[in-house]
Amino acid sequence: VDAYRRDGHRWADLDPLHAPEATPDELRQPPELTGLRSRELGLHGPDRDAAEALRALPRSYCGTLGLDVWHLRDQEQRDWWFERFEQDAPPGLDAAGATDVLERLVEIDALERFMQRVYPSHKTLSVQGLDTTVLITQRLVELAADRDASYVDIGMAHRGRLNILTHVTAMPYARLFVEFEASVRTDALVPLGSTGDVKQHLGWETEIAGRSGHPLRVALIPNPSHLEFASPVALGASRAHQDEQGRRPGSGLAVLLHGDAAFTGQGVVAETLNLHQLEGFRIGGAVHIVQDNQIGFTTEGRDGRSTRWPSDIARGYDAPILHVNADDALACLRAAELAMDFRERFGHDVVIHVLGYRRLGHSETDEPTFTQAELYRQIRSHPPIAELFAGRLDEAGLAGAATLEAARAGVDERLRAAAAEAKLASVEASPPVPRDPRRRPHALDPVALGALAEDLLQLPPGFTALPKVQRVLDRRRAMLLDEGKVDWAHAELLALANVASDGLPVRMSGQDSVRGAFTQRHLTITAADGLSSWTPLVASPLTAGRVEVWNSPLSETAVLGFEYGYSTARRHALTIWEAQFGDFANGAQVIIDQFIAAGEAKWGVQSRLVMLLPHGYEGSGPEHSSARLERFLQLAAEDNLTVAVPTTPAQYFSLLVQQAHDLAPRPLVVLTPKSLLRHKAAVSDLDDLATGVFSEVLTWVGGAATEVRRVVACSGKLFYELADAVTAGGRQDVAVLRLEQLYPFPAQAVREALAAFPAVESFVWSQEEPENMGAARYVLPRLTEVSPLVMPVGYAGRPDRSAVAEGYGAEHARQQKALVQAALGPASRFGHVDAAGLAGPTSGFARSLAATTQD
Repeated sequence: VDAYRRDGHRWADLDPLHAPEATPDELRQPPELTGLRSRELGLHGPDRDAAEALRALPRSYCGTLGLDVWHLRDQEQRDWWFERFEQDAPPGLDAAGATDVLERLVEIDALERFMQRVYPSHKTLSVQGLDTTVLITQRLVELAADRDASYVDIGMAHRGRLNILTHVTAMPYARLFVEFEASVRTDALVPLGSTGDVKQHLGWETEIAGRSGHPLRVALIPNPSHLEFASPVALGASRAHQDEQGRRPGSGLAVLLHGDAAFTGQGVVAETLNLHQLEGFRIGGAVHIVQDNQIGFTTEGRDGRSTRWPSDIARGYDAPILHVNADDALACLRAAELAMDFRERFGHDVVIHVLGYRRLGHSETDEPTFTQAELYRQIRSHPPIAELFAGRLDEAGLAGAATLEAARAGVDERLRAAAAEAKLASVEASPPVPRDPRRRPHALDPVALGALAEDLLQLPPGFTALPKVQRVLDRRRAMLLDEGKVDWAHAELLALANVASDGLPVRMSGQDSVRGAFTQRHLTITAADGLSSWTPLVASPLTAGRVEVWNSPLSETAVLGFEYGYSTARRHALTIWEAQFGDFANGAQVIIDQFIAAGEAKWGVQSRLVMLLPHGYEGSGPEHSSARLERFLQLAAEDNLTVAVPTTPAQYFSLLVQQAHDLAPRPLVVLTPKSLLRHKAAVSDLDDLATGVFSEVLTWVGGAATEVRRVVACSGKLFYELADAVTAGGRQDVAVLRLEQLYPFPAQAVREALAAFPAVESFVWSQEEPENMGAARYVLPRLTEVSPLVMPVGYAGRPDRSAVAEGYGAEHARQQKALVQAALGPASRFGHVDAAGLAGPTSGFARSLAATTQD
């Protein structure tokens, strides 16, 4: 019994192209157990003679649907599956149901054939050979509707996507064919700020009625060519929808379709599976469909994975796995129903591994016999799934062949009519959403803000915090009550509380975000006895349960993808993701490049996601210094992002509040500080929070404006080092401009700031990062354009480097001192950098550093 329950799927009839593995000799002849009953062996189903029950086990576990749950930790879950499989065989479909299934299979196959015939030069990435994965998805949506769900979010790559678009999310055939026409029509127009995308990346949304008339929204999440990265995005969207419904898991379902090679090969799959039982990320279970066509482009399974099945990775995440033969439509439907029942009962992910084949090459123009000649000889002689099902109906006396021909004729007529309609349709893309007005000015009551600030420092009666944490709270309270000031972390708490008190949801997640990676935040306070905790931001009646903050797993891609998906589905929420160090964001570069930066241009998807990226050179080495600002500035165009480097708590507060109320949302990238979290000068008056608005440029002057001869522009914590050096040197001739926002570039604000210094003689950009990194090559030409001086803007910073920072603290300190001297030094020492001087070795800093060394 254990052998069949554990390994029955190994001997099951799962592969449409190959015979199943032979059953081991010891199981071919079950032992004669005279006088024993099936219940005494722990078997489920009707109680009967044990020998008879044993002879039924191959039918239960080795048919076209296999069970893989021996790895589940919970005995109750395993028993649930064993009971479902050991019951008598489920009833087949009636005549009407069987005809409906056949007609759906015909529609799925006919669309693929039509596109190949009418648009032969286009990639459609056919689902043929895995047609039943569309059938499974349809059934999951129907079951969600029957159970009064409100949303189904589908994430998938390209294989079969056009079929899912039309036959699951109800995109009209004519609308799909417009996408084909748009790629060849010379009158197709794409407006500024929109690029569109290829058809196999597009999303779509529709609404259907559930059993009780309750509407169900079904959405296919747009995706890039990066195969598995839409999966966490779909999970985040599903969580957002469930949160809108009061966090009711039954209100939303996520269905994720995966390719076999990608499910095994892409690390984001493991990151995504890991989310399913985490409190901050769970959605009551997703249903995963692994589309196993037995090949990844040209790579066979033996070369692409170290496991038997592509679904084996899910075993490590406590997810049950159903293996099903793609040629058996009824077994596929049963798998969908079992998956939904289990999800509803236990709230866990379920994996349906559909073993089929790929009838054509990777794309319709690819020739697969170059690499898999024997495999494709088998495939070309193998009947399509619709024909196999029609033959099965004929055997049951249900007129399958006649139904097949009638269905083919009907759908072909509809497809031809839709193609004719598409040729006459306009293919002009919708214009992008206008950006103005960007912001809603905020004016806050200082008294109310002060009360809120004090409220966030209160602990409940009888609650004693750990002494070190209590000292942090006491310091904040003294600063607030005695000086009317707040530090960075306190201002952040106030911003989140203010947004929530305005009635907007707030969600923050990240590695160690609850405490703060730099021990700065303390959102949740642990009692001294370690037995309880208190989260003032969540408990405050002013926030009314609209705030949640979660520590995330130690991954970037899936978590950032999840938060991006959340932000697109719950656009009025302030959704925040924080990197432990800004450098680590490059672990999620696909999400940043393909979704966050380009999602609106490609797909019209808006997001007000906030990325918090700790950044700053403190001598901690190459991997704890730079959030790679240059990469975000390279991605910034067409008003797609806001990139900011605030240097005061008031600026940070205003930036977050502004982002929450922006009328035309877009992602916000914030390079947050590390050392400034405790810098004595990096504090703000509470009145600045209440009455201030985020300023794109801040000006600091060492003396009178009329005495200024040198203006140094910079961003971030370098300002404090420059200001300290100016003050220590008694300099009256230097002004420092802080560019608090880098994109959109604040040209007018810089012009106005420079106009205050009529006697300026030199204008310099200074940064901590190497010259080929940071903002230098983005900002220097823009500063030159707005400068009132004839000569180009100079550069003071590290020369070009391959690594972002020094690995030794002493060398960091020496170079940091040198670049500050270069930024503030006399013109004869600094020199003027011309356009060619942007090649690091000839830069002003390199010359200044050489001179300093000689001295």
